[in-house]
Amino acid sequence: MKLIDILYKNAENFYQHASSDSEEKWDQIKEYTKLADVSSSHKNLQNEILKNSKQDRKERKRYALFTFVFLCIFTTIILGIIIAIGLSKFTHFKLTENVLITLITTSLSTIVGIFIFVMRYLFSKSIVKI
Repeated sequence: MKLIDILYKNAENFYQHASSDSEEKWDQIKEYTKLADVSSSHKNLQNEILKNSKQDRKERKRYALFTFVFLCIFTTIILGIIIAIGLSKFTHFKLTENVLITLITTSLSTIVGIFIFVMRYLFSKSIVKI
């Protein structure tokens, strides 16, 4: 049985056996039980928010690691293509100048875009007020 239920039951017993001039005491007891109930709900809410924040932090670290690995692989592939083009005498890999410029430009914008997106997510200014 919850503490709030015990308090409320005792308060009802008190009210049934009390005289009619104890209305004020009864109102005080009612107010106290309401405050106790609100306080326990508030504490449960705080615990839930803390638990969610810990889980969110853990997921953000995981998400940041995956994004970092992806960007490293993506950059390595683009760098490999550019090196292969530079060594075209040995590799026989050729791209026209327009394709090379487009490759470098879009790759750079993709890397910067993903980086900005991830940083905004990881360091968002979401403040939870209780």
